[in-house]
Amino acid sequence: MTDNDVVSQAAGAFQAAVEALAGVVPNGFRERGPGGALLAITGSQIPALNGITSIAPAPDKAEIGLLSEKAEAHVQGLPWSIRLRGEPGAEIVDLAAAHGLATLTPEVDRRVQRSGMMVR
Repeated sequence: MTDNDVVSQAAGAFQAAVEALAGVVPNGFRERGPGGALLAITGSQIPALNGITSIAPAPDKAEIGLLSEKAEAHVQGLPWSIRLRGEPGAEIVDLAAAHGLATLTPEVDRRVQRSGMMVR
């Protein structure tokens, strides 16, 4: 198994876990975008458990934008985030900022020397 396989599996497992959680908590919400990105709202005070997760190596700006618009109706003051593999392009950073998300947080898995970004 390559490092990229491990990263892909870990990202998929996280996304699936958040989707499952949003499906069982009271007032949870979950919806997939056309490319597979996930909007999930669990009601948690943890931003990573409310928001958009894309496990695509190159996230689709239009899909992230569509899910960001839908998120507005569901987050209702909850902390939320956009979690991506790799670094977001300027267009996604601008899109996130337009929705009040302004903090870029690199997340490095030192075991496999890969990184991702969370925008919150």
